[in-house]
Amino acid sequence: MAAQPAAAGNYTMNTSNLVHQATASIALAWALFYASLKLAVFPVHFITDDGSCSCGDAQCNRAGKHPMTSNGFKDATTDASMVRYYFEGEPDANVGVRSGSESGIVVVDVDVKSGGPASLAALVAQHGALPVTPTVRTGGGGAHYYFRHPGRDVVVPNRQAMRPGIDLRGDGGYFIAPPSNHVQGEYAFEPGRRLDEVALASMPSWLIEMACRPNGVVVLPPVTGGVDVPVISSGERNATLFALASAMRGKGMSRSGIEAALRAENAARCQPALTDSEVAHIVASVMKYPPGAVPRSRMHSAPLREEVVRQTRAQFESAADPKVSTEAVSFLVRGLVAERSITLITGKPKVSGKSTLVAHMVAKVIDGQHFLGLQVQKTPVVVLTEERTTFVELLRRSGLMGRDDVRFLRWDPSRDATFAEQMLAAKGVATEIGAKLIVVDTLAQFVGLRGDSENDPGSALESLKPIQDAAKDGFAVVVVHHEKKSGGGVGDSSRGSTAFTGAVDVILSVARPEGQTSPKVRVINSLSRYPATPDVLFVELTDHGYERREEASVVTAAVEKVLLEGAPDEEAGAAAILTLISGTTFKESTARKAANQLVADGKLRRKGEGKKGDPHLYWRPDSCHTTPSPEGAASSNSAAPTSTPPFAH
Repeated sequence: MAAQPAAAGNYTMNTSNLVHQATASIALAWALFYASLKLAVFPVHFITDDGSCSCGDAQCNRAGKHPMTSNGFKDATTDASMVRYYFEGEPDANVGVRSGSESGIVVVDVDVKSGGPASLAALVAQHGALPVTPTVRTGGGGAHYYFRHPGRDVVVPNRQAMRPGIDLRGDGGYFIAPPSNHVQGEYAFEPGRRLDEVALASMPSWLIEMACRPNGVVVLPPVTGGVDVPVISSGERNATLFALASAMRGKGMSRSGIEAALRAENAARCQPALTDSEVAHIVASVMKYPPGAVPRSRMHSAPLREEVVRQTRAQFESAADPKVSTEAVSFLVRGLVAERSITLITGKPKVSGKSTLVAHMVAKVIDGQHFLGLQVQKTPVVVLTEERTTFVELLRRSGLMGRDDVRFLRWDPSRDATFAEQMLAAKGVATEIGAKLIVVDTLAQFVGLRGDSENDPGSALESLKPIQDAAKDGFAVVVVHHEKKSGGGVGDSSRGSTAFTGAVDVILSVARPEGQTSPKVRVINSLSRYPATPDVLFVELTDHGYERREEASVVTAAVEKVLLEGAPDEEAGAAAILTLISGTTFKESTARKAANQLVADGKLRRKGEGKKGDPHLYWRPDSCHTTPSPEGAASSNSAAPTSTPPFAH
């Protein structure tokens, strides 16, 4: 890469500053530098890692040198906001600079292969050495000499082969600037000859005479197209016709129709026109892609951007439109998971049971059975899971083993596909089997965000884009995500940037309820855009899957368990309520109600008047001695679990 200029207007051009720029694109930084010097810039196709042109045309004869924008160099700008629009959208683009009076610059292009150095030596011998001026070593090993344009009163035309191997880039043209790449190398300023180190020298008089009066004939200004039918000049023809053909392909036009229309445009607008075989080749390139999938640059000229704005304005809707009032949310699990929506399920890693909950939900969805008492819409499901061998056990426990209506992709660090590509594959499989639900478990594993990038809103939103695209395409997407160690409220506790939670439709936070409840009980708190979403759900994992529990019954059962396990088995050791529930978060009033019921059931005995100085004291009768349950044994110090805990994932 070329050395960085020292300054670029308000954009300091050193490597350390570039690291801290949000865009972090070297091409953008250089483009802003040129624009600060009033040199109009635009993005140009570049050479990819495999040595081909980024335009996608394997036969491109202008590789890395033709514009990405619709109107070529005519879209060049010095406006910083437009420069950012261009190069943030295409961060790898080569940098094109419009030459001529618009930028106040003329470039002498010396090409090695065509004998340029020898021609230049002959001119120098005849007229004297070139003045010191900014100089670039081109990708092909030649040179660009930058000169100040003599002014709008003088037309300095583009000229090819002004002498063998010497071209002139003037009015109506453009040149490629550092740090652009080339099939043979990169463009770079010669040491001490950058634009911020050396002022543009005036064109020598002999060079102006040679450029403007070749063979004694005065050169007229370059021909430009009319307002209605702009000319497509050399260097713009392939890209512009490809864009036109892409649009026609997107509308479903036939190959013969596209080719006929393109030939007409070529004949009417291209100067000089392409051959019929070149037009046919462009059409063949476009027809390789299905309608709507042809790669098209996001670069548009100002008139086209105005058309985009006009089309967007027409898409605004009225609240009085009957179609709006009849729209309804299509839930797959009522209140929790909906088509065209994203549900984020969060919880502490390894202990909250997020994956287990999702697996049991999937089992109900594929059979169309109620989940937690909520109505379900039957559909196959596609799952992206971080689990490897443990996922097989999860399938077995949730009753999914052997089901063909569940397709899953296990995370593999050696897989070359990006998250976006894996989501595209998931959508393809879902469409193939008729699935409406896609599950991503977990987000962090598949997206690959780590450290500071996970907390960066821009990175977070960018990572969610494939998921948002899936929802836009009509799928319901469930995303499993870890909560941070410090916890927090619903929507604040998930790990990473709040952009994750802000971009979804439903948030379900899974946790163990406060107090010493059963290890199979969970509380699900929610935050949702939908009124149908329950605020709180208490659930318990049973042999039949998850079952919904009332909050009171869950708490009562937990308190009863604490009282029975803590109560002494002899009257002499009878203890007060506050003693029995010490170390828990249960309220005294809740514990007293539970104790009253246990006394009524004969499971506890009580003495005392229950007043100051004579409190109620409780003990367990001989007939109610409890035997530790398998769960209790598993949690004691004297025994170890013999199988995978139900909330191990």
